Amino acid sequence: MLGITASRFQDMSLFGWGRGSAADKLADSRIEPRLTSPETVPPLSPEEKKADETGRTEPDLLMLPAPDERPNVRNMTPRELSEFAYNLYMDGTLSWDEYRMVGFPSELHPDYDRTIGSLTGETAQPDRPKDMVIAWQERVAFEERHSADQPDQIERARRVLDVLRWQELPPVRLEV
Repeated sequence: MLGITASRFQDMSLFGWGRGSAADKLADSRIEPRLTSPETVPPLSPEEKKADETGRTEPDLLMLPAPDERPNVRNMTPRELSEFAYNLYMDGTLSWDEYRMVGFPSELHPDYDRTIGSLTGETAQPDRPKDMVIAWQERVAFEERHSADQPDQIERARRVLDVLRWQELPPVRLEV
């Protein structure tokens, strides 16, 4: 089993520095982690022993309760969708490819008005709420029409739509 200890980084020659005053100051202030076996872990200093005896040296973390409300995917702005998709990706609900598809709405792109907006005649409104379920139903239909040769693209769009539909369902309460 390996332990981690801190050791002072003494040799600055790796960075092309001699043993001048700047290197000495950096060597005195920088502490590098080093893997060691448990037998070679140095004993605690008197300050560390005192902190260990009195309890934690770090302040306690503030534990917040879980949010009661689920996001309303039927009334969500593209900015909110982007943040929501990031949270779904981080908790493992969306894969990386699904996140890339849903997490970066085109309305958030700075050149939207010059590109897509000029073709559609609309300006970007990233803070205007939309029904994201309907928007993604349209996206799935678009992918089915125009990406028939890319079945994985169609499947990702369907999966995102399924996740959005799942989010609008009431939470399930399990009792034992």
